[in-house]
Amino acid sequence: MIRSQGLKMAWMVMVGVLACSCSGHQRENDVPRARLIVDKPMRLVPPSGGEPYPYYFLEVAGLAMDSAGRVLVLDGGTGGIETFTSEGLHERSLARYKSQALRTSRACCATVGADGGLWYIDRLSKSYVRLDLDTRTFTDVAGLPELTASGLMTRVIWTPHGDFVLYSDVFAEGRFRIARRVLNGSGVVISIDTLRESQSDSASSINLTDHDGDAITRVDQPYGPRPLKAFGPNGEIATAVSSQYSVTWVDGSGAVLHLIERDVEGPRITSDERKAAERSLAVLKRRFAMKTLPFSIPARKAPLASLGFDLDGNLWVERSVKQNEPRTADVYGRDGRWTLQVEWPRPVRLDLWTIQHARGLAVLGEGFSPKQVVSFHLVEDAR
Repeated sequence: MIRSQGLKMAWMVMVGVLACSCSGHQRENDVPRARLIVDKPMRLVPPSGGEPYPYYFLEVAGLAMDSAGRVLVLDGGTGGIETFTSEGLHERSLARYKSQALRTSRACCATVGADGGLWYIDRLSKSYVRLDLDTRTFTDVAGLPELTASGLMTRVIWTPHGDFVLYSDVFAEGRFRIARRVLNGSGVVISIDTLRESQSDSASSINLTDHDGDAITRVDQPYGPRPLKAFGPNGEIATAVSSQYSVTWVDGSGAVLHLIERDVEGPRITSDERKAAERSLAVLKRRFAMKTLPFSIPARKAPLASLGFDLDGNLWVERSVKQNEPRTADVYGRDGRWTLQVEWPRPVRLDLWTIQHARGLAVLGEGFSPKQVVSFHLVEDAR
């Protein structure tokens, strides 16, 4: 276990300062391991006093932490913003919209800017919003007219120059594409472009249209190849197809920084997982009146589950695991070296990648169950 020197030691491992065989073809046994330890959930103090109890969310749409350690949560169930002290105690609730009907899960991509404000995407107003945490005022900084209410959005990235890069999902030429917009700190657009085609566009999926011809539903092959993208500092992007452990990491101009490849096979699909996938496909066939679908259920899961950049710019490659087993990820430092293997309990989700200096915030809970926001730290695993 990491004790008094825990944070420093764990982070030295993550950024590759500790000696390890990280050059050339790295061997799995040579890469340090770490386990994620949950510290405490965000809690609410009863009005009458007494022992604090966990604060529950229907869904968590965004997580951030300011320089004082205050935790900021975009509540995906109410559309509000909940703030917690550095000790995890509920501080206050903030709501931009007074009408409960408007307070929906249409906010995402929370980040604390260089100015100390909370910046996030508001899908309802189709804008990028700044919340002044001292005066509790909301300001629309930039409009996003192409943004759809359900469109995929990623974390907003700030550059060292004080500009910010944000990404929106646009539907063009019969398929979804990622539009990139760079703005200065005042919200003035500097550039707009669409990310070029990549190998990740070759994933196995189809677009189905409902009977009225209005709604388009994207259907992925169960456990089949999916496009994976992660957005890092200074406009960096990592892309992959989940069926291959081959990740391309490029800079803001599209030049390749690192190509990360390993020979990894996905775990076998269990009979329970296969039956659940078959039921899902049967529902789709009935809904869209289809006799067959252009794909089947494979024998194995794709080896990759997700990609994400943490707040220090390290790339996390989450791997697929057997049913009910702990999650696992390979962490690559800024130089592209494989520096750490991390394992964490299955109910814990890291998909918002709010991780810095071997500590972070995560979501506890899956599916439709109530969610908690928890703090965590990493410890060395001597296995």
